[in-house]
Amino acid sequence: MKAQIAQYAKESLAPDGAVNAARAAAVCDYIVQNEPPSRKIPVLRAYMKKLARMIAKEEALLECSGDVPPETLAQIEKFAREQAGGGKIRLAKKIDKSLLGGIRLKIADDVWEFSAKSTLDSLRPQ
Repeated sequence: MKAQIAQYAKESLAPDGAVNAARAAAVCDYIVQNEPPSRKIPVLRAYMKKLARMIAKEEALLECSGDVPPETLAQIEKFAREQAGGGKIRLAKKIDKSLLGGIRLKIADDVWEFSAKSTLDSLRPQ
């Protein structure tokens, strides 16, 4: 079933590599019409989980303590795209003064933090 779910997920991608809602809906229709009754729900659940992971990798959150120069932002976007598998990625920015300088980048469940706050936190006794 794993290979089949991977194929369904691949069929859900637009030419730019992002998950396409219309294509995903068409895949769901295909599953409902063609899978045996006993497999429909398990296949749809596995497909939904796969799509959720794929969509999460398309979105990145950049938290920073202040403005980020355009050159640095371009490097961060490139890094985020590489970490997400090279596909399309949407980068949202959020100011977080508690970082005390630096950045935190979140993609799905992965977090990269390069800030004075994380350095200071690591120096605190446990």
